[in-house]
Amino acid sequence: MVGEASSNRAALSRTPTSARLLIGALSIVIVVWLAILFRDTVISEPVSGQALSTWLEDPQNGGFPQAERDLNQSRLLNPVLSPDLALAYLYLIKLDTNKATQMTESVISQEPENPVAWRLLLTIGHWTNNQSLISRATAALNRILRPLPSR
Repeated sequence: MVGEASSNRAALSRTPTSARLLIGALSIVIVVWLAILFRDTVISEPVSGQALSTWLEDPQNGGFPQAERDLNQSRLLNPVLSPDLALAYLYLIKLDTNKATQMTESVISQEPENPVAWRLLLTIGHWTNNQSLISRATAALNRILRPLPSR
């Protein structure tokens, strides 16, 4: 009985230490993840405007490779899809409608209720005169943005 009581006390004394270690490790993981999200935001935030202004100044040698690289880097462990949409907009500005469509479709597959992505797909459909994209995007926008029924 005495040995059993001492082993119970030892187990109880180890438990708070284990819990503290687990909480400490979890805190470190959360701080690292938040740091990565902050880095992603710092990288992606100014990219689109910079690339567009650089392209307008010099269409032949615009800043698209750097913007594309920055936006791809900002997607690291980022649950937000705004870098993907920014990439799709950049591809559309560059008139690479295939990549713009692929990127937009990727966002839509992950967030089917995203009106910005559907509006971008509608724009791509108009630019490419693709009636299937136009009808899909129009139907989705009507479904997502339909007004609430009146009482």
